[in-house]
Amino acid sequence: MSAPWFGGGRNRQATDLAPARSALDGAAQALIDLDTRQGYVDDAIKSAQALTGSTEIARAWTPIAERAFKASAEYLDATAKYPLTDTYGEPNANLDVESARRAFVSAHRAMADAASAVDGFYSRYRDQIEASKRTLAAIPKLVGDARAAAAAATDRAGQVAQQQPGLLDLRSVVAAMDGLSAAMSALDAGGSAADLQQAATAVHAAAGAFTEAINDAPHLAQKAAGSLPSLKTRLDSLATRMQRLPQAQSAMWREFSQASSADLNEHGRRADAALSAARADFDKATTAVRDGRSEDALELVASSRQHAGQADALIDDVTGRLEQLREVKRDPRGAEHPVRFAIRDAQRLVVDRGLAGEWGSVLDAQSARVDRAMQGMDRPHPDYWSMITELRSVREFVADIVDRVRQQARTDRG
Repeated sequence: MSAPWFGGGRNRQATDLAPARSALDGAAQALIDLDTRQGYVDDAIKSAQALTGSTEIARAWTPIAERAFKASAEYLDATAKYPLTDTYGEPNANLDVESARRAFVSAHRAMADAASAVDGFYSRYRDQIEASKRTLAAIPKLVGDARAAAAAATDRAGQVAQQQPGLLDLRSVVAAMDGLSAAMSALDAGGSAADLQQAATAVHAAAGAFTEAINDAPHLAQKAAGSLPSLKTRLDSLATRMQRLPQAQSAMWREFSQASSADLNEHGRRADAALSAARADFDKATTAVRDGRSEDALELVASSRQHAGQADALIDDVTGRLEQLREVKRDPRGAEHPVRFAIRDAQRLVVDRGLAGEWGSVLDAQSARVDRAMQGMDRPHPDYWSMITELRSVREFVADIVDRVRQQARTDRG
């Protein structure tokens, strides 16, 4: 019996293709594995870029992605060149099985190598990639929470408006309300993932500030009135200290050379002016409290405290200088010894670290600076303040050297 015309020549058995089919199955699984890994990392990189705008990771990823695409293309070329079945779904009688097997194995190997490269890339950038994915996934909730916070703040404002409508006209409340409105406009405008994250964070902060302003509003009058007694006590104490300031300046001029306090000659006048400004603001704040202008009163209280702080600092400069000068005059060597010790300690450190060649002469120079500073103490009217500042400068310089040496040691170990 002759063979039917439609089946002529198709007599290869399926088992003849087993080596090629086995290689093809392995390559197909490698393709799926590579595609899964590549897709995960590719999506993560897009997330990171959307959040930070940085292209650093994307640039590093480009050659890895190209390698993966090339390996996948090799697989597709091999399957197109070596089909295991003909157009009728029968085993391909004309297939070069060994060539097909080698092509599939080669594609398999290329895709496995590409997958390893993807894994290596992921390991290097794992922390950045995963952090970006988590952050991006959390943005919808972040935006929702921000809108809920804004709604809650607005509801609270509505409650206050029903009870005390005038509170919503306070400057602090109006400013906080405007801040929330601007933040919500930015959030509604949308934009990139980074824009949404930033806008949602701003809305959270603005809603909190608005709520705080609303909650504080009913208590501003009490807060303003309550701040006056403690401020008055502070100003009275400053006035008492001011009375002693001329005595301290006179003692410095009498006991020490003019160079030791020349930079403080205007401190008395400046402290008196600062205290006068503080008292003026206090008086205005008292009037504002009496007139029911709570916000004005609080601003004036803050200004008064600022001026009082300036006066405090100026007085401290004078009294502190006098105390330091007297201490050094009693025991000049007492100021010298800690600096000498710091230099010797630093010298031992650089020797231990094998850095004497780099820092030895520098530290020796600091010893010479101390020598010169102490030589001036033998003169009839020594400039104690110059000696103090020079010793302080040396000690700070030596401390900086010690920090640098230790940092260098940590870097070398790392």
